[in-house]
Amino acid sequence: MSSLVSSPAAGAPARQGVAAWWQAAPLTLVFALFFLVPLALILMVSFWDFNEYELLP
Repeated sequence: MSSLVSSPAAGAPARQGVAAWWQAAPLTLVFALFFLVPLALILMVSFWDFNEYELLP
């Protein structure tokens, strides 16, 4: 019996972490597109001046 046998799962945790990020990437992109971008635009427009019915950037 040899104690130098490496286990095949030695590199698995690193690959599982990368795979988890790839699985979360589409949701992150959708979240950014439909929540963070409109929120940033609303924040930007809130600092614009207005004159009755007209927004002035």
